[in-house]
Amino acid sequence: MLSSADKSERECRTSLRVMIVAHDFPPLNTSASRRPYSWARTWSDMGHEVHVLTTAKYAHDSVAAGGPPIGGFRIHAVPYLPGVRPVESPGDASPAAGRARRNRLLDAVRVATRRLRLGLGLFTEKTTLAYFPMRRAGLRLLAMQRFDLIVSTSGPDVCPLIAAALSRRGGVFWLSDYRDLWFDEFAVGRYAATTWFVNRLQSRLVRRADLVSTVSRGLAGYLEPLAPGRVHVCYNGYLESAAAASVKRTDDARVRIVYTGTFYPRKRDPVLFFDALAALRAAHPDLRDRFRVDCFGPVEEWVVRQVSQRGLASVVNFAGSVSYAESLAAQRGADVLLFVDWMDARAEGVLTGKLFEYLAAGRPILCIGSREDTEAVQVIHDCGAGRVAVTQEQALLALVDLASCSSRTSSETGLAAKFSRKAQALALLERVREVMATSGHAPTL
Repeated sequence: MLSSADKSERECRTSLRVMIVAHDFPPLNTSASRRPYSWARTWSDMGHEVHVLTTAKYAHDSVAAGGPPIGGFRIHAVPYLPGVRPVESPGDASPAAGRARRNRLLDAVRVATRRLRLGLGLFTEKTTLAYFPMRRAGLRLLAMQRFDLIVSTSGPDVCPLIAAALSRRGGVFWLSDYRDLWFDEFAVGRYAATTWFVNRLQSRLVRRADLVSTVSRGLAGYLEPLAPGRVHVCYNGYLESAAAASVKRTDDARVRIVYTGTFYPRKRDPVLFFDALAALRAAHPDLRDRFRVDCFGPVEEWVVRQVSQRGLASVVNFAGSVSYAESLAAQRGADVLLFVDWMDARAEGVLTGKLFEYLAAGRPILCIGSREDTEAVQVIHDCGAGRVAVTQEQALLALVDLASCSSRTSSETGLAAKFSRKAQALALLERVREVMATSGHAPTL
């Protein structure tokens, strides 16, 4: 067995130079940005040289201060929108007086064109314009130094396209990661013609990658036929900072249920929960004012309408989008965390990173879904983290039980340690090394 010193020496001799290609990366305030960040943070801390090739961030992006610390790796932020100045700091993205009107106009345009943009997918994604600028920037990096590993994470679809071009030009080992899959059963509102094109494009890219990773065993099942023996499951996990986040408590005496994230009609749909909450208020007058629900994330009109139709406007509060730090604080300040599982039975293995943040928060989880055998449900049960409701009756019973202080106990975060993003990043790199060893790729550092 190697000693710690021997392991450290061997690690130094086999250090890698890595290029991560990602659109979502801090200070972008999205859950997706934490995935490539955790790789950059973990691998650079191990002594590897990490470069992040990412898009420049603009005022219309969800950019916020208070994100994870940046340092120890090199970020190459590439402007890609002609005539638009990128923001230089999170504060520049705030809607100051001179930009407030323009931002409201952009929001109105996004709402008005949402159906078209969903239908056409990558053809209307602004990030598709980043292909040529980022490809040029990546080629310049390859010309300056030899890389051992290129990692792309998708979506958007442009990221694997860029990585494929760079890998082919430089002969570099390519790990293609998919947070989301492009198949029709995972699409929201996409046109059939778009699905046909994207299916063929992405299937070809997966076959060309040296290694493929995704966020769950269920999603891996879709990729395995395209890349037999070359698919690795790297769960989204949680940042260690999530477990140490500050607590945002309220003085409200009601049971506080917190949801952080985005809803999707018929796919990640909270209607079952709202129905149960309305039924509780009708059947148990003594519990009528026992709950408060705080939703953090994009405010969707269809969700607001569902709340209003059930007379829950005084119970459900829509706080809008907040920073990552504020989201973590809200989770830790909750009495109960609401998790809405993916409800499209055709799509196996949809496992949002929000679940792992919930595990790190150590608060009991109420999972609302349509099935009791999903991967998310299994994770919740394995970690002893909460309870699951797939019918209105089950959800109603869960709410009645949660109204009792004795029924609300913190979940066991120790069981979730294997889902830390650091642990997942270490396992992913170990898998990369294994495949490299059998494919003749030798590290350059």
